[in-house]
Amino acid sequence: MRGKWGLVICLIALTLTGCESSLINTSSEENQEAEKKAKEVAIQHIKDTYNREFKVTKVEHTQVLESRYVIRGTVEDGKDTPATVYWVLPDQVTDSYVLNYWNQELEPKIKEISKKHFDIKRIESISYTNGTLPNKYTGEIPSVYEVLKNGGDKDYLFKWTGEIYKNGGKYEQSIKNFLEEIEEMNFNRVRVTIY
Repeated sequence: MRGKWGLVICLIALTLTGCESSLINTSSEENQEAEKKAKEVAIQHIKDTYNREFKVTKVEHTQVLESRYVIRGTVEDGKDTPATVYWVLPDQVTDSYVLNYWNQELEPKIKEISKKHFDIKRIESISYTNGTLPNKYTGEIPSVYEVLKNGGDKDYLFKWTGEIYKNGGKYEQSIKNFLEEIEEMNFNRVRVTIY
């Protein structure tokens, strides 16, 4: 009698395992199909918005409050600017291309200005961002220096975060000089955080 029950249990286990692997395969196929669709949405968004090709390197799916895809890659603009496309289902698509493009342009100049005025421990971040506002720049993106030369963009905020040495108490004048030079670049809004 024990042998029969053992055989029945084994058969039930095998049947359930087969069903489970079938569910896993179906789920895996659905995930691959969804990732493929997310890639297509991202590529088309960059093409429609900036008339550029987008090479996808990674697709992530999250589902906390809403179903969202985060598609990372590079925009083929001669600089291979890294960008992230955010797709919130069903049809909200945004990207970080302008932010990344401008930050890459700004970083060398801002680092140079920073080193000129501060004894730097580290620079945590440099960015020129519009926060969560919709992006108004499309097609051929102007240089950030062209935008600044024309008075800057009131919707964008320049942010610098870093850690400096106190330099024997002379850091206050250094901060003042740094802020004056940044102001001369025509940033409309500036936030500097120093540790």
